[in-house]
Amino acid sequence: MRPLLALLLLAACPSVEEEQPPIVEPQGPPFERWTDRAGVDVPEGLGVSAGDVNGDGWPDLFLPALLGTGGEFGHRLFLNRGDGSFDDASADWLPRTTRHGAWGATLADLDGDGDLDIALAGTGPNRLWRNDGDGFVELVSTTVDGDPQASGASIAAADWDGDGRLDLYVVNHEFQGQSGGGVPHPPDLLLRNLGDFAFEDVSALLPEARRAGAGFAAAWTDLDEDGDVDLYVVNDFGRDVPNQYFRNDGGSFLPADAICACGLAVDGMGVATADYDGDERVDLYLSDRHGERLLRNLGGLTVETTATDGGLGDSTDASRGTSWTPEFLDFDRDGWPDLVLAFGDEFAHDPADNRLLRNVGGSFEEVEDSGFEDPRDTRGLALIDVDRDGCTDLALRGPTGFELYRGRCPDRGWIGLELEGLAAGARVEVMAGRRQVHEVGVGSTSVHGSRDPSLRFGLGDAALEEVLVRWPEGAIDRWTDLEPGAYHALERGGGDR
Repeated sequence: MRPLLALLLLAACPSVEEEQPPIVEPQGPPFERWTDRAGVDVPEGLGVSAGDVNGDGWPDLFLPALLGTGGEFGHRLFLNRGDGSFDDASADWLPRTTRHGAWGATLADLDGDGDLDIALAGTGPNRLWRNDGDGFVELVSTTVDGDPQASGASIAAADWDGDGRLDLYVVNHEFQGQSGGGVPHPPDLLLRNLGDFAFEDVSALLPEARRAGAGFAAAWTDLDEDGDVDLYVVNDFGRDVPNQYFRNDGGSFLPADAICACGLAVDGMGVATADYDGDERVDLYLSDRHGERLLRNLGGLTVETTATDGGLGDSTDASRGTSWTPEFLDFDRDGWPDLVLAFGDEFAHDPADNRLLRNVGGSFEEVEDSGFEDPRDTRGLALIDVDRDGCTDLALRGPTGFELYRGRCPDRGWIGLELEGLAAGARVEVMAGRRQVHEVGVGSTSVHGSRDPSLRFGLGDAALEEVLVRWPEGAIDRWTDLEPGAYHALERGGGDR
């Protein structure tokens, strides 16, 4: 039995534990293995991405290949049948491409036509695939391709300049043939979307003194709460170049990692964002090779590290493995974001258990019988609601294969939200006894994982009072008549007032 982990809050927030509703356990473990019923048969790989590709209301799965030859022998697309199983639609939907591999893929509406396109972060040149409604077409973009000698790790999307189009940040990790730490690393790319899949390299808007690190993931998040999205970059081999935070100052970027104390020198793999402590500020959780970090947002560009190295185990234990994809989710529907963490090990040690952490009023306790903790080499993790029952399911992938685990939620209130149109960077607030805050992110939370953009909020035993959305350009909509226990499509300008 593993001892419970407690990541305790500061005394400055004594009230949040008093608001915590009683824990209601489901019958049995909160997750059950669903892989065989799903019918997703893929070769080994690292990445997994989720989203409704064909627009039928059911989330699908895209699994990039490390190296393959397009179509049936390379990247794979599985369309959701609506009964918890999937059809392999790779041959019909995916373009026949030149030999190509990718660590991860981002599903995002890059041309604003209402369906999800695909941006692939390649072990060779990056790729853009346009969704034509019944299949993908590969587009040539030397701007997105970047340096042909660089290996792209992940791609994060947001409308950081407020022009109504999703822009991209391409996170580069290493040069071809480069292995392990040591500089130089290839620089990341900041790309402005000009429309019709044309992108302009505007990396010069980033601070002149920025350094190129071994990037793995990036999050667009409004850490300083000024209404626009800022950029937090997670770097591997932090001894070379630590994590970096760039504050969005009206369309240009200022270095701010030293101000916020979030420029950590870690072997970072992924980043998740949520208001875990109930103070209505978005916090950061970092996965790492040697122990995770929980960064609590204190406001005014100030961040405090409340979880140190070894937070989930002994950082000196060689068998511990590396934590890869972190994600916040509310698996017990109590209104507090819990944590799931995928573990793998590139050093061929015995794989570590994947972990589930329950949020207890702003601190975390490890759930020892999660239902998906079987040791395996897991790298990619995507949150998905396969059967649209409001319970978050887990799609996991790594060198040991693909697994799908279905969530088994307790019988408590919930609401699902799907924001129409350009929603990346939107701030969503749900009031049910207390106010929950979530930002809409698009792209990878780690080098190998990318989430379904639909949102799920647990309501506990409280009545739903209102849902408020602050859209990326600043407009605010409010709904007070949404029924819990179902998904709702929310459009800009469609609120009560």
